[in-house]
Amino acid sequence: MFTLVGGYSACSHRNSVLWRDAWWYYCIDCGATWFNPTPASGLATPRQPKIKCYIAGAWADAKRIAEARTLMQSVGWEVTSQWIDLALTRSYTAPGDEMLIEARRDYEDIDRANTMIVDTLSDNTKGGREWEGGYATGTGRLVYVVGPTRTPFHYAVTRRFDNWEECAHVLDQRR
Repeated sequence: MFTLVGGYSACSHRNSVLWRDAWWYYCIDCGATWFNPTPASGLATPRQPKIKCYIAGAWADAKRIAEARTLMQSVGWEVTSQWIDLALTRSYTAPGDEMLIEARRDYEDIDRANTMIVDTLSDNTKGGREWEGGYATGTGRLVYVVGPTRTPFHYAVTRRFDNWEECAHVLDQRR
């Protein structure tokens, strides 16, 4: 399964490496991790990589998406989507300045993630899921969809899953 590539140990899927951490490489196709013998400066000891995802979905579906977050966390993924907790405590509308703060927070949450998962199980589009999915694609993240393809852009994602259980099962196997 592992081959020597340019002095690094790598799996045969080396063209699909999700990310390179200062000490580790990670393959999204098979879940292999391998040590980087020439790490970036600043880290004293190696550590296992943590996969982080941002879940985008409709504001009104926050309760169901919070359950999906718990499912993804149960298979070892860190979820960076702070909007979920906010949506559980208040309605969608907020004064303009607060909306700007929320947008900036969501961009930061997406930037902290390696992966985006867009929930399309609901046809409710109130929230930023399509905008966030486009931003994640434009910044080079892998984007998955859970639910039906609702726009042409959903055909261009890394992979689509019918439900959250399938998503968690497949992505857990790749971890």
